[in-house]
Amino acid sequence: MCNGSNGLESRQVPAGTGEDKPLWNVYEEFNEGVYISTIDTHELIYMNRRLRKLLGFDSHQDYRGKRCYEVMQGLDRPCPFCTNDKLTNHGFYRWVHDNPFLKQRFLLKDALFIQNGVALRLEFVAPIDQPAALDGTSCFHQSELVSQCIRHIQRNAATPDEVIRSILEFSIQAFRCASVASFSVSRQGSVAMDYRVIHPEYAAGDDGDHSDAEIVLHSELWSHMLQTGKGVALHAEDQEMRKYPVQAAIVKQYNTHNMVLEPLKDDGTIIGFIGGRDIPEEQFADFVSFLATVSFIMSTMYKQREIQKKLEAIGMTDLMTGSRNSSAFLLRSE
Repeated sequence: MCNGSNGLESRQVPAGTGEDKPLWNVYEEFNEGVYISTIDTHELIYMNRRLRKLLGFDSHQDYRGKRCYEVMQGLDRPCPFCTNDKLTNHGFYRWVHDNPFLKQRFLLKDALFIQNGVALRLEFVAPIDQPAALDGTSCFHQSELVSQCIRHIQRNAATPDEVIRSILEFSIQAFRCASVASFSVSRQGSVAMDYRVIHPEYAAGDDGDHSDAEIVLHSELWSHMLQTGKGVALHAEDQEMRKYPVQAAIVKQYNTHNMVLEPLKDDGTIIGFIGGRDIPEEQFADFVSFLATVSFIMSTMYKQREIQKKLEAIGMTDLMTGSRNSSAFLLRSE
């Protein structure tokens, strides 16, 4: 839990911090502590709920403007054992630290992120109660998957639509499921499939968009989600599937072995969902957790997409008459 300088070029802190950053907010409910600080100034720009509780902060405002070495090490200068020279923007550095200030031993995992030209340090923090904890291969596993997804987004996406598609692409790469798709739910309750990515190994024998649309849109499962607000994770042979006879018949028709649906929400209202099917059994549980985590980013992107559409509509409308203005006609002529 430290921060120092490794000579990487850094500029001013990215505009907006803490809860203003939808990508960082995905870490808010993680079981591990998470913080993000700038490489050159050591300033804390994000700290998740778990770490805020450990350090006695009630809100994001309580730590802003503070340096990580002050807050987590009780020092007045950068840590002499800083690991910044070991960080890269394509991997993670794992180490153990006995923190005399917090009087605890921690398992740590660090990574370098570049955002808007600014070098940032991301650190995951897990207290170690017993040495045996070091042998656990699952520690930080979900954290690493989410961080890899965020890196994929930063490299490939600039707009809400591109972010949504990047998450689907990463899901295919990381979990090797047959297909992943995102859906929007209108105010009237109708569902439409917006994006779909198919694993290359399945593409040749795939039924096109029809199969995923049929499995979900004509399903009892999304109706169940709308009623309960909860996601669904089912295997074709589960006893649970018997509760949905129409769904079971459709799943059998398309030879689907399992499926996961996770709702996307706006203030408690479901505005869409993300789903995948035919996930390898050994990765099924991880996929369920991953979708539940990235659904926050997906929800944010869907909301931003709707705001952009409304702004575009306003830009094409005469505010006095409500009719299409000259911009709309010029766009149509192009």
